[in-house]
Amino acid sequence: MKTFFAILSVVATLLLSACGGGDTFRINGEVEGMGTRSLKLYYYDGDRLKTGMATALDGKFQYEGRASRPVLIAVSTNQGTPIGYLMAENGDAITVKFFSGRPVMMEVSGNAASEKYASFVKENYNLVAAGASDSLNMAVEKFMAGNNRDMASAMVLALHYDLKNCPQRADSLLATLDPKARPSQITAGYTAMLQRAVTDTINLIKPLQMYTPGDSMTTVNPANYDATLIMFYDNRDFFTAAVKDSLNSIAADRKQKVAILNVSLAVDTAKWKKPLADSDIKGKELWMPGSVSSPALRQFGLEEVPAVVLLDSLGTVIYKGNSFDNAIKTLRESCL
Repeated sequence: MKTFFAILSVVATLLLSACGGGDTFRINGEVEGMGTRSLKLYYYDGDRLKTGMATALDGKFQYEGRASRPVLIAVSTNQGTPIGYLMAENGDAITVKFFSGRPVMMEVSGNAASEKYASFVKENYNLVAAGASDSLNMAVEKFMAGNNRDMASAMVLALHYDLKNCPQRADSLLATLDPKARPSQITAGYTAMLQRAVTDTINLIKPLQMYTPGDSMTTVNPANYDATLIMFYDNRDFFTAAVKDSLNSIAADRKQKVAILNVSLAVDTAKWKKPLADSDIKGKELWMPGSVSSPALRQFGLEEVPAVVLLDSLGTVIYKGNSFDNAIKTLRESCL
């Protein structure tokens, strides 16, 4: 991604004892040329974001953590300068050497996926260091084609493919991997970490339970679509003629797998259903229990209503605001 070197602050360390054990993973690390600096780490284990801090003494540090499944660990200085990434799980004993002048370059042993990832970075370092580009995307795709049963491919895809500008293409590539090679805590974890670095919050939307006009519950899952466009409103006047025309146009375009959800935050279903009878607005009509105080609504972090939210298939918020036009522009410019 174009700016991930500059904005992704992360990284490694809790104190590590000398004894072994299979209920933790352990890292003996060095950052060449660093000296003594504070480090940070965080990783997403599939349930929550875990964070830690430690100090590298003369560039050397140790870390011990717990992860019952493979996790992506991001490492940086306390000031946010990127250092590198590792994959680890309980039972691993990893030795790694990073280089302070060459972010993400590393020499590593003790985890096969991390070793293959290090090889990819070494072979393509000029492209990786330059950031997102068509050439880097091609290098990622080439690596994945030859390693579709290896978790290193999910790691390379998550860290070095242009997810922000082309999430749907990234999803298509992800589908080419063996299911065991793409654990959700790796792919979703990067998205969560990126959002944390940018906004200091994890903005990964989980599936939602909402009511249909027939008073039955339905589950809204972003993973079922290339994109999900949600209009949260408390007053039907939000749907102006321009909004209606745009929604109807999107709904008619069968090339786009876009879910259009009109979500009412009315205080009860009676007030919600009344204006629906003669509605000609395209999209699925839904009602969120609990109105603006709904626990499910809190994960969106809305500041006002009406609001428009656009999600990609990973559940990442790629637009949030009160401008319908800006949401549509973002949708049109995405790789659907």
